[in-house]
Formats: sequence, structure tokens, C-alpha cells
Amino acid sequence: MIKTIASTPFLDTVAAFESISTVTSKNKLRELLSSTGVTFYDTEKNFIKEASVSICGFGGLGFDFTSQSTDSVIPIRDTSSLLSYTDIKNMFNPLQATGGFMSYLNTGNLDSDKMISVMAEHGHYSTLHLSYINIAIFGISSLVENEINCQRDMMHIARITEARTGVQSQPPLAVLYPEQVEFFKEVYTKTQKVRAAMPKKVGSSKRDFFESSNSIYSGAKGTGVIISITLKNLMKLISLLDDSGKEEEFKRVLLQLSKITHTLWPHFFKSPNKYSYTLPEHLEK
Repeated sequence: MIKTIASTPFLDTVAAFESISTVTSKNKLRELLSSTGVTFYDTEKNFIKEASVSICGFGGLGFDFTSQSTDSVIPIRDTSSLLSYTDIKNMFNPLQATGGFMSYLNTGNLDSDKMISVMAEHGHYSTLHLSYINIAIFGISSLVENEINCQRDMMHIARITEARTGVQSQPPLAVLYPEQVEFFKEVYTKTQKVRAAMPKKVGSSKRDFFESSNSIYSGAKGTGVIISITLKNLMKLISLLDDSGKEEEFKRVLLQLSKITHTLWPHFFKSPNKYSYTLPEHLEK
């Protein structure tokens, strides 16, 4: 489901969801997270170590790694198109440059590549709104999902149903530091026992029981989202790395986004090293 080219992760979302089609309901969520690249502290996949961030589409066109896929090519699902890594790095340039052609920066009938360089040099990033990207973020806590929801003015968010299904009846938990795993295990075990003892006949449907009982889990409950966002808004989102008020877990996701975008489009996205945030030791690779 995951293919990494030049340190950039790409995800076939259809394959990821198909991989859990025969998994029992209570295990679907943890197996989905695992299939998207989420890492865990434990073999049972109850305690999330690090979320996964990957590109899962361009402008709504997803990938198909089950077809004529090679290590260096990305097939676009339900089309005959194959994208090389060089294609991905350059394919947005002509349209972005077109936006620049209509500005004062086009001083001498510049070609696309030169126009991109001039825009980057002058910090003229508005034409990045012309380019749309789809990003899968899995293994985050409900708390960080809420932070992402607060940025809805910048993106569209497709999110996992919060509580009204059996999939959330035994969710994994996101644990920020390894020293806390044993304490989370104690809370997790007790929470499952309490939930199992709850009366099942509440509300008017089984969904009502799921919603009321699954809400017993803490804000650390693991989940995932797929965001659709322009490159300009993605730049704005990543800049929150320098916001001292943002959550540690949220910044870990933003740093992954920074690494991906700088690797692909270094003329627009600055190096992750330029931000003040650094990963904790247990996540440094």
C-alpha cells in the first residue's frame, strides 16, 4: 500500500482499505493504521508510536500500486498514466507559471521554468493555489484530529466516523512518549472492562450504543484523515511548526509534511531544519 521514492511516501488508499475487508470489526481500525505506515510500541498494535503522513493523490486522482507498478513509477488509478518522480516534481510548474505570466513579474516573455524561479525568488506564492494535493494522515489522536478540523478554512477533510460504529469499540491509543506506555496500558485495560459492562440497550439503535459507549475512550484514541489542500495552503499549514501554542503531536505531523514538500518542491517549501521544532529522541531516525 505504501511506496517510498526518494524519501517521499505515497499511499494507495484503495488497497489500504481493501486489505482490511476480512478483518474483524474491532481490529479494522488498528489494521488500517498499520497498512498506512503507522508504527506501534507493541505487537498487538494497541499503542501508537508515530503517525504516518503520505501523499495519496494529486487533484483527486489516486494511485494504484496493484497494477503495472515499479519501484520508480506511480500509476494513476483507473487511467493509463504513469508518473515518474521527476514528473511529480515538475508537473505543477506550467500551471503555476501561467498564474505568474499574468503578473508584473513576467518582465520578458519568460518560459515556465524561469517564471517559477522568479516567483520563488520574490516570494510570490499565490499561484500555488492552482495546485491541489491529497494527503493521508493516519495514527493521530482525536485531539490532533480536532486541531486539523480547526484548520478547515484551508482544506477539505475526510475523516473516520468518530464513535457510531463497532470499529471504534477497541481503538488503539496514541502515546507520545515510551515512558508512558505502561500507564496507558493500565488505563486501556480498565476502560475496556468498564465499557464491556455497560448496558447494551440504550437509545433507539445499536448506533446509539456505539456512540455512547465508545466515547469512554480518551482523546488519545487513534484515528485518521485525508486532507485535500492547495500547495499554498499547505505552506500556511506547515508554518504552524513555529507556533509555540500548537500541540507536540500536531507538530510531529507538520514536520513530516515539511520533509515531504521540501523534498519535492524545495524552491517553494523551506527546509525542515529552518523551523525551530525538532523531534524527540525516540523518534529520530
